[in-house]
Amino acid sequence: MIGSPAGVAADAAHRGAGLLGIYYLLLFAIPLVGGRRLPVAPSPLLRAAAASGGLVTLLSIGFQLFPIVDVESPLRFGAKVAGVAVGANLVGVVLYVIGARRARRAG
Repeated sequence: MIGSPAGVAADAAHRGAGLLGIYYLLLFAIPLVGGRRLPVAPSPLLRAAAASGGLVTLLSIGFQLFPIVDVESPLRFGAKVAGVAVGANLVGVVLYVIGARRARRAG
């Protein structure tokens, strides 16, 4: 990343990719929020496991936003990490849109 020492830049990029745990958070939410729409209602044990997994994922995301090495500005570091995560998601959206357009043309 521009203006960052190599170690800090690599750490921010790695953490940004790790923020993709947001998708796991969404998957853990299915038994908790969307369970009523499923053909078979999730058991209380499954709901408890999903809640536990969601909390651990939230904790992991929080830890990834804060640097474990000395950095000039923790806020700037967190912004860079979030920027990597947003950028990765935007690439995914673009690839999805391109694929959907090609599928519509072919079909």
